[in-house]
Amino acid sequence: MSYLVRYWDRVLGLLGEHLLLTLGSLAIALAIALPTGLLLARVRPLRGPVLGLLGVIYTVPSLALFALLIPVTGLGTTSAVTALVAYCQLVLVRNVVVGLDGVDPSVLEAARGMGLPPWRRLIDVEAPLALPVVLAGV
Repeated sequence: MSYLVRYWDRVLGLLGEHLLLTLGSLAIALAIALPTGLLLARVRPLRGPVLGLLGVIYTVPSLALFALLIPVTGLGTTSAVTALVAYCQLVLVRNVVVGLDGVDPSVLEAARGMGLPPWRRLIDVEAPLALPVVLAGV
């Protein structure tokens, strides 16, 4: 505790770096997972192979992943961000797929009956209804 009191400015700076690293990795992971999950929700034959691959990546121990990344990206922020993004993908992609699949078909049929084009159905109907499940993954 005395360390925190004595070096509060350094601890606060490192906390800020940690938050930036974590939130930045999450933003990148979401930018990859949202379109991937949408693709898998629309193209069912891709689900098994892609989710299987993401599951394999998720099971790789972090030290082994760093051992694979360091020769490519070096030791630093890039390796950490890459590892964090890789580990986030399985949970995020799976939740996007489950969220989109969980939308009630009768709601989609009603949106179709109202004349909404597919992209408007996605934005106005499916995305808001899938959002709680997607946020559970985040």
